[in-house]
Amino acid sequence: MAKKQLQQDLAEKDKRSFLYSKLLTILIIVGGIFALSFMWKSKQRLQTIEIVGIKTLTEHEILEKIGIDKDEHPFLRDIQLAELRIKIKQHPFVRSATVAHGDNGKIIVTIEERLPVAALKSSQGELRYIDRDGVVLPYRLFSVVTDVPLVHGINIDGKIDTMVVGGLVRILNLLENTSNGELYQAVSEVFYQQNQNSYYLRSTESGIMVNIGYPKNLQEKIDCLIRFWKNEFPKVNKQTIEYIDLRWQGQLILKKRTQ
Repeated sequence: MAKKQLQQDLAEKDKRSFLYSKLLTILIIVGGIFALSFMWKSKQRLQTIEIVGIKTLTEHEILEKIGIDKDEHPFLRDIQLAELRIKIKQHPFVRSATVAHGDNGKIIVTIEERLPVAALKSSQGELRYIDRDGVVLPYRLFSVVTDVPLVHGINIDGKIDTMVVGGLVRILNLLENTSNGELYQAVSEVFYQQNQNSYYLRSTESGIMVNIGYPKNLQEKIDCLIRFWKNEFPKVNKQTIEYIDLRWQGQLILKKRTQ
């Protein structure tokens, strides 16, 4: 019995030794691959920087943030990708960025831009943008961004009320993400009334006002507005509409102009 137990212990020991040996071999191979990769990269020089994903920004803007002179051909080992990413994200219109090594001495930068969903006007008349995350952006001319609604009544001169901006962004995101953005494109202006905490939309067609009211149950309100806009709005004489009211739960009230 003792002899059998001894044999089992020896077999178990041999099995563990084999597994340890196999694991050690794998680690050595992996380590060797990493070492060879590092040695190969240490001898590689930067050849090109490829910028991917930009629509409104220019390569020149991103390369300025990166701050590497490609003509100097620095070694890849001396370029810290994490630092490049931090520099790129300092651009106000960069939402996210990834930086990775490519083939043949290439660095690939992938950009996700911040695109405006509305324009805000300060009390001095200065225009700024706001994106779908509620981030206020400096004004700039865009070549591919279509017109965005102009927002009135939200203060951007001092401390910005994040709750007010949050309500605005939720409304615009819902409009933009439904019905192929058709309703969003129909909005020319947004008004915010601070004393009522209410939002009003003005359409480009006949200047019709839509009273969204307090930013609550927004999905239900927007769905109701979309159904009306698709099914009933084309049948109505636009000149007879004074405003559309969405303040009542589950209802859309169409106020007609009196003669």
